[in-house]
Amino acid sequence: MSAFVVSNKHISAMLAATEHYKHHYSDTVCYEFDGQLYDFKDMRRVGQILLDQNHKSVNIRYGENTTGFFRYVPMPKMPLVHVLSLCKGYEYQACEDPDWRKTEAYAIVQKIKDHCIWFLPGMDDAPWSI
Repeated sequence: MSAFVVSNKHISAMLAATEHYKHHYSDTVCYEFDGQLYDFKDMRRVGQILLDQNHKSVNIRYGENTTGFFRYVPMPKMPLVHVLSLCKGYEYQACEDPDWRKTEAYAIVQKIKDHCIWFLPGMDDAPWSI
């Protein structure tokens, strides 16, 4: 497997989905990490967490010590399947850390995916149980 650091646009598009897709009952999307709730209002902070984890993964894979600075780039509303694919692509690039599933970045990406799933066509009409 090869690993690379995704672009600011890539991360920004993932984060923008939390702004573009809103529930009628809440305008704030939150994720839980280490027993605390955090929101996505500070896109630079959340994006930096994702970028740092991506660098950590690449550094583990290649024995490097790279870092980066995240700059949020406003992105247009993307189809949900595109956002979900970006999340999967990010996960592939960020998972070299043996503790990946325990990281804040993992919690963020899981929340973005979970949030997007609620807006897929047909979700409002789909049964919750059978």
